[in-house]
Amino acid sequence: EERIAVETACRYGSKPDVYSSPIAEDVRVEVRMEGEGPLMGGDAKLMIVLNNTSSQPRRSTLHSQAAVMYYTGVLKDTVKKDTLSVELKPQE
Repeated sequence: EERIAVETACRYGSKPDVYSSPIAEDVRVEVRMEGEGPLMGGDAKLMIVLNNTSSQPRRSTLHSQAAVMYYTGVLKDTVKKDTLSVELKPQE
């Protein structure tokens, strides 16, 4: 726990490259929206696409959350919150 705290503090401090990240960064996440986007009173259809660019299988946990936001940027309520475990094959 202490090591994680130090790495987190360094990552957001003035020297973010002092400690290398032990986490692989070869899984890409892309959020896509169907059509031109949500319309007032209409549904918004989102797709979350994960891509494993490595030659090894990867396990990942996807945390997603949708919330209502006013035009001023102020958040109101969380509409949906979900956690999903995903296993990706190499190059999948």
